[in-house]
Amino acid sequence: MYEHKREKRFRIFYKVMIAILVVGFALMAGLVVTGLTLARISRDVAEPVEIPVEAMISLSPTYGGANTLVNITGMGFPENDRVSFYITPPGVGVGTQPHGEALTNAEGMFSVMFSMPATWPDGSAIMDENLVVLAMANKTAEDGGSSIVQAVADFRYLPVVQPEISINPTGGVEGTLVTVTNTGFPANQPVGIYLGMRDGSRPLTQTYALGTADANGQLTQTFVMPEFWPDGTRIREEQLEIVAQTNDGSVRASAGFDYEPFPYPLITVSPNFGGPDTAVSITGDGFPAGAHVLIKLGTSVDDAAGKPAYIDTRADLQGNIDLPFTMPGFWPGGLPILTRDVVVLATTGDGRGYGWMGFAYLKHAAAVEQGSSGGEVAEVAPTVANQEPAATTDPGGAETEEPPPVTEEPTVESGIEPGTETPPAAEVKPSISLAPATGGAGTVVQVTGTGFRPDLPLTVRLGLPATGLDNTVYGSVVSDASGSFVAQMTMPATWPDGAPIIETSLVVVVTNGDGHSKAGAEFIYVPAVAETAPPVDVCDVRYLLAGGLGVAPDQIDAQPADVVDPGSGKPHAGCVLRFDVVGQPPMETIRTALSSLGWHEDAAGANAGASVFRSGNSLIVVRLSEAKCAASDAGEGCPAESVYYTVTFDYVEDMSSQ
Repeated sequence: MYEHKREKRFRIFYKVMIAILVVGFALMAGLVVTGLTLARISRDVAEPVEIPVEAMISLSPTYGGANTLVNITGMGFPENDRVSFYITPPGVGVGTQPHGEALTNAEGMFSVMFSMPATWPDGSAIMDENLVVLAMANKTAEDGGSSIVQAVADFRYLPVVQPEISINPTGGVEGTLVTVTNTGFPANQPVGIYLGMRDGSRPLTQTYALGTADANGQLTQTFVMPEFWPDGTRIREEQLEIVAQTNDGSVRASAGFDYEPFPYPLITVSPNFGGPDTAVSITGDGFPAGAHVLIKLGTSVDDAAGKPAYIDTRADLQGNIDLPFTMPGFWPGGLPILTRDVVVLATTGDGRGYGWMGFAYLKHAAAVEQGSSGGEVAEVAPTVANQEPAATTDPGGAETEEPPPVTEEPTVESGIEPGTETPPAAEVKPSISLAPATGGAGTVVQVTGTGFRPDLPLTVRLGLPATGLDNTVYGSVVSDASGSFVAQMTMPATWPDGAPIIETSLVVVVTNGDGHSKAGAEFIYVPAVAETAPPVDVCDVRYLLAGGLGVAPDQIDAQPADVVDPGSGKPHAGCVLRFDVVGQPPMETIRTALSSLGWHEDAAGANAGASVFRSGNSLIVVRLSEAKCAASDAGEGCPAESVYYTVTFDYVEDMSSQ
């Protein structure tokens, strides 16, 4: 019975345990199913979660200079909104003026091309190398507030470098070596050096130096300052411009150069002839201001330049000299001056400027006499060896011997023994030629010259071989760098005093201002054939007056008559001219017309009702009379009811011939 109860209890516990397990599994299964269902439902009905994206921009390229096209791409900005972008150095405010704008799409992205500027908004040049591009937009929140969305990107800016040059030295003469330092030119590009004028009046045609800029646009060049322009004319201007530029001239820089032109002074020796001990005056101009000027003698300019000076002086601030000089009897070396043609040379101490003039030297009498007889020259110039020492007194009263000035001993020059005359050096003499060399009045003559000094102002004159030149200049020209020129002159019909040219043998002369450099050539003149002059018509002046007064010649009545000069009361054979003028008083018109024809009013000679006009020895007395034209006179050609004036001219052609 006990076992029966225990078995019954076991069966009950077993059933309970089975039930508990079934319920537990059921509960677990339900929970799993319920959880899956909830999870699936949650994903289907939940709001999308907004994942925040940081705004950013990118640049392409990330470096460049002015006008570089840059693509700016941005994302993370408010959708369909305006984005402004600014350019600024790092750490500096963006200011109020953007450099550009873009519009985002529905995803908050944009892409825009942008040209890098050369200046800031205020107009100043961008010179910073490290820049940032800042893109900025305003985002509006649901509550009505706003926030700023922005992004930045770095940009390396290459500033525009202005080309510049510096020169050393900044002034000088021809032959000066000038160093030109160039910066800011295009990298690895050729750069040439040119010379011109500061006002641009000289074309840049000659390259004086050529080089290539390095990777940084820099280079240094040197050139020698020339003496002549490319066209062969001498540089006489003082303000020059040194220009460095690329081959196409698009990039250039310049600097001023103070040029000192080569001086070409002129001197005058007065008198220009004489022998030893002749007192002369040497004047000159065109020397450098304050220059040390040496006076030398020789048989030519080159010969004189190589000899010691006899005397020296200083030019004044205007470059002028004026000093007395006594002609010596001997050359500096001790030889007697035996040549007739002597050159007086005034040259600066540095040899940069000289003027010269020929001097007709009258030979030393004793030297000429001895030399012409074949014997030796009797007189010999004193030298250091045969001069007596000069006695002087020192401050203590004792006499001392002072050595004479040091001069050159007689030497053998050019292989010629002392005591003989040095032959003059070969020198090109000025000469001219004429084309044609014959003709009459109005003939255009081309004058070609050679052998003159370079850049020498010259004038063309005309004269007779026996009597010399007249004072009229028929042409002017400046010789070129080789001393040559081509000029023109037109043969006149009369001499300056009005006399007709009837001579057949004339001379054309080209000369400089002081006449020390000149040349001539013969011209065969063909005088015009004299024609018999027609008889003078004293009333023929009406055609001339009619044009000036606006009156037809046939409307002027002209009759020969005696005309009295109001000034002298003397009568002269002349002409009385009358014509009518309708309208306003014509006196002012008459004054203007006569003035244009060369007449002047003689107020002193005027009298009541008359005005007097003179031109040389010619006379016009003008009188006016006023009248009215009635309608009844219209048939006679007078306008109805009008005022007209009768003008009377008393005219004398030439009172001096009567």
